[in-house]
Amino acid sequence: MKKLFVIIVLMILALNAKADDIFATGYYLQNDQKVAAVYKNGEIIYTVSHEGMNATPKAIVCDENKNIYWMINIFQGTSFKYTEVWKNNLLYVSTQGMSGVRIIDIYCLDDTLYYAGYQNNEDTISVATVWKGNDFTPHWTLGDGIHDSYMYDADVDKSTGTPY
Repeated sequence: MKKLFVIIVLMILALNAKADDIFATGYYLQNDQKVAAVYKNGEIIYTVSHEGMNATPKAIVCDENKNIYWMINIFQGTSFKYTEVWKNNLLYVSTQGMSGVRIIDIYCLDDTLYYAGYQNNEDTISVATVWKGNDFTPHWTLGDGIHDSYMYDADVDKSTGTPY
Protein backbone atom coordinates (compact mmCIF):
# COMPACT_ATOMS: atom_id res chain seq x y z
CA MET A 1 0.00 0.00 0.00
CA LYS A 2 2.91 2.38 0.75
CA LYS A 3 4.33 1.74 -2.73
CA LEU A 4 0.99 2.60 -4.32
CA PHE A 5 0.80 5.82 -2.26
CA VAL A 6 4.34 6.81 -3.32
CA ILE A 7 3.56 6.07 -6.98
CA ILE A 8 0.39 8.20 -6.80
CA VAL A 9 2.25 11.10 -5.14
CA LEU A 10 5.01 10.93 -7.78
CA MET A 11 2.41 10.91 -10.57
CA ILE A 12 0.71 13.99 -9.09
CA LEU A 13 4.06 15.78 -8.84
CA ALA A 14 4.88 14.84 -12.43
CA LEU A 15 1.55 16.20 -13.66
CA ASN A 16 2.14 19.50 -11.86
CA ALA A 17 5.72 19.90 -13.14
CA LYS A 18 6.20 22.85 -15.50
CA ALA A 19 7.85 22.08 -18.83
CA ASP A 20 10.77 24.18 -20.09
CA ASP A 21 9.89 27.17 -22.21
CA ILE A 22 9.50 26.46 -25.91
CA PHE A 23 10.78 29.06 -28.38
CA ALA A 24 9.96 29.17 -32.09
CA THR A 25 10.15 31.57 -35.01
CA GLY A 26 7.60 32.39 -37.63
CA TYR A 27 6.13 35.32 -39.47
CA TYR A 28 2.80 36.96 -40.01
CA LEU A 29 1.54 39.32 -42.70
CA GLN A 30 0.95 42.96 -41.91
CA ASN A 31 0.04 45.32 -44.75
CA ASP A 32 1.14 42.64 -47.27
CA GLN A 33 4.62 42.42 -45.70
CA LYS A 34 6.16 39.57 -43.68
CA VAL A 35 6.96 40.44 -40.07
CA ALA A 36 9.40 38.03 -38.38
CA ALA A 37 8.43 36.93 -34.89
CA VAL A 38 9.79 34.94 -31.95
CA TYR A 39 7.26 32.98 -29.95
CA LYS A 40 7.66 31.79 -26.36
CA ASN A 41 5.17 29.09 -25.45
CA GLY A 42 2.96 30.24 -28.32
CA GLU A 43 2.99 33.98 -27.47
CA ILE A 44 4.86 36.58 -29.54
CA ILE A 45 7.71 38.14 -27.57
CA TYR A 46 9.82 39.83 -30.30
CA THR A 47 9.14 41.08 -33.83
CA VAL A 48 11.21 42.59 -36.63
CA SER A 49 9.87 44.40 -39.66
CA HIS A 50 11.36 46.76 -42.23
CA GLU A 51 9.29 49.17 -44.28
CA GLY A 52 8.85 47.87 -47.83
CA MET A 53 10.69 44.62 -47.03
CA ASN A 54 9.81 41.06 -46.01
CA ALA A 55 11.48 39.62 -42.88
CA THR A 56 11.63 35.82 -43.01
CA PRO A 57 13.00 33.91 -40.00
CA LYS A 58 15.49 31.11 -40.70
CA ALA A 59 16.95 29.86 -37.39
CA ILE A 60 16.77 30.24 -33.62
CA VAL A 61 19.11 29.12 -30.82
CA CYS A 62 19.55 29.87 -27.13
CA ASP A 63 22.82 30.20 -25.26
CA GLU A 64 23.46 28.77 -21.81
CA ASN A 65 22.01 31.96 -20.25
CA LYS A 66 18.76 31.54 -22.23
CA ASN A 67 19.49 34.51 -24.48
CA ILE A 68 17.65 34.00 -27.75
CA TYR A 69 19.55 34.43 -31.00
CA TRP A 70 17.42 34.42 -34.12
CA MET A 71 18.32 34.86 -37.74
CA ILE A 72 16.14 36.53 -40.36
CA ASN A 73 16.59 37.07 -44.07
CA ILE A 74 15.42 40.38 -45.51
CA PHE A 75 13.85 40.39 -48.96
CA GLN A 76 12.52 43.12 -51.19
CA GLY A 77 9.75 41.30 -52.99
CA THR A 78 11.40 37.96 -53.79
CA SER A 79 14.92 39.40 -54.09
CA PHE A 80 17.27 38.57 -51.16
CA LYS A 81 18.90 41.69 -49.69
CA TYR A 82 20.75 40.77 -46.46
CA THR A 83 20.65 38.79 -43.21
CA GLU A 84 20.25 39.98 -39.63
CA VAL A 85 20.93 38.08 -36.40
CA TRP A 86 19.18 39.39 -33.30
CA LYS A 87 20.02 38.73 -29.66
CA ASN A 88 16.67 38.84 -27.91
CA ASN A 89 15.26 42.14 -29.23
CA LEU A 90 18.58 43.83 -30.13
CA LEU A 91 20.33 43.65 -33.50
CA TYR A 92 23.48 41.56 -32.98
CA VAL A 93 24.99 41.41 -36.49
CA SER A 94 23.91 42.28 -40.04
CA THR A 95 25.26 41.69 -43.53
CA GLN A 96 23.57 44.85 -44.79
CA GLY A 97 26.06 46.72 -46.98
CA MET A 98 28.49 43.75 -47.01
CA SER A 99 28.74 42.40 -50.53
CA GLY A 100 29.79 38.79 -50.88
CA VAL A 101 28.88 37.74 -47.31
CA ARG A 102 26.05 35.32 -46.64
CA ILE A 103 25.00 33.86 -43.27
CA ILE A 104 23.36 30.46 -43.63
CA ASP A 105 22.97 29.13 -40.08
CA ILE A 106 23.64 29.97 -36.43
CA TYR A 107 24.54 27.88 -33.39
CA CYS A 108 25.69 28.40 -29.80
CA LEU A 109 28.47 26.75 -27.88
CA ASP A 110 28.44 27.62 -24.19
CA ASP A 111 27.72 31.36 -24.18
CA THR A 112 29.16 32.22 -27.62
CA LEU A 113 27.17 32.63 -30.82
CA TYR A 114 28.66 31.30 -34.04
CA TYR A 115 27.26 32.08 -37.46
CA ALA A 116 28.14 30.04 -40.51
CA GLY A 117 28.03 30.83 -44.18
CA TYR A 118 30.44 32.02 -46.82
CA GLN A 119 32.22 35.16 -47.94
CA ASN A 120 33.90 36.18 -51.17
CA ASN A 121 37.64 36.77 -51.00
CA GLU A 122 39.46 39.45 -52.99
CA ASP A 123 39.27 37.22 -56.09
CA THR A 124 35.48 36.82 -55.64
CA ILE A 125 35.92 33.16 -54.70
CA SER A 126 33.42 32.02 -52.05
CA VAL A 127 35.06 30.65 -48.90
CA ALA A 128 32.97 28.72 -46.35
CA THR A 129 33.39 30.51 -43.02
CA VAL A 130 32.24 30.34 -39.43
CA TRP A 131 32.34 33.63 -37.53
CA LYS A 132 31.86 34.42 -33.84
CA GLY A 133 31.07 37.57 -31.93
CA ASN A 134 29.27 40.57 -33.32
CA ASP A 135 32.18 41.81 -35.45
CA PHE A 136 32.54 38.92 -37.96
CA THR A 137 35.63 37.49 -36.26
CA PRO A 138 36.59 34.41 -38.33
CA HIS A 139 36.54 31.25 -36.23
CA TRP A 140 37.02 28.63 -38.95
CA THR A 141 37.31 28.54 -42.75
CA LEU A 142 37.08 25.76 -45.29
CA GLY A 143 38.52 26.07 -48.75
CA ASP A 144 41.67 26.96 -50.57
CA GLY A 145 40.52 30.38 -51.81
CA ILE A 146 40.99 29.20 -55.39
CA HIS A 147 37.88 27.04 -55.70
CA ASP A 148 34.48 28.06 -54.36
CA SER A 149 33.42 26.46 -51.07
CA TYR A 150 29.99 26.99 -49.57
CA MET A 151 28.24 26.14 -46.34
CA TYR A 152 24.51 25.45 -46.31
CA ASP A 153 23.97 24.08 -42.81
CA ALA A 154 26.11 23.97 -39.66
CA ASP A 155 26.35 22.35 -36.28
CA VAL A 156 29.20 21.94 -33.84
CA ASP A 157 30.85 19.11 -31.97
CA LYS A 158 30.04 20.19 -28.41
CA SER A 159 33.24 18.67 -26.98
CA THR A 160 35.71 20.25 -29.42
CA GLY A 161 33.88 23.29 -30.82
CA THR A 162 34.65 22.11 -34.36
CA PRO A 163 31.89 22.84 -36.87
CA TYR A 164 30.68 20.07 -39.16
